[in-house]
Amino acid sequence: MAPHFSVIRDTTPDSAISRGAVVAMGNFDGVHLGHRAVIAAALEMGRAHGRPALALTFEPHPRRFFSPNTPQFRLTDERAKLRLLAGTGLAGAVVMTFDKARAGTSAQDFIHHDLIQRLGVSGIAVGYDFHFGKGRVGSPSLLANEAPRLGIEIDVQPHVDIDERPVSSSAIRIALAEGQLDEATTMLGGPGSSPARSSTARSAAATSAIPPPTSGSMPIAA
Repeated sequence: MAPHFSVIRDTTPDSAISRGAVVAMGNFDGVHLGHRAVIAAALEMGRAHGRPALALTFEPHPRRFFSPNTPQFRLTDERAKLRLLAGTGLAGAVVMTFDKARAGTSAQDFIHHDLIQRLGVSGIAVGYDFHFGKGRVGSPSLLANEAPRLGIEIDVQPHVDIDERPVSSSAIRIALAEGQLDEATTMLGGPGSSPARSSTARSAAATSAIPPPTSGSMPIAA
């Protein structure tokens, strides 16, 4: 793990959290080209304002909470996901436990308590289709509407297309289940990927070119 990549968890004291960071928010299963476009936007926002950029993600995957009896097909477990995130240039990750309490938190409470009061975020990058909060009421448009009042910046990334098909974790799972390994690898940004095939994939190409670390420790704020 990258030596300066830190992980903030629910148990991390507020006093140990450096306020003012920019966050890229999502589940990031697979850290594919679409995710990397969101990450690239967060990194750019952080550089523009002299702020660190973090990933904000959830564990276990919300699908596991809502469908505990359904076999889960994850592209990356938590450890692998954090290694990939560390390889993108992010300063760290916020890992929020997705449990009954989190599932029952309203979108407004999540924004005001978790993002503003606890983390003190200065900006958020998010994908066009990301939803959060009880009933999935939270959306990019809600964040954009709240941003001026909260004094934060919001960047909503459109979908990344390859051969006119949106890249998504679900699409990668389907490709793998059907044995389309080259297609899945391309969407993940691996060998043979060709982001130039989509104008919206160019920013993702910058982060996908950074290989994930293979050794080292992961400092964890506690």
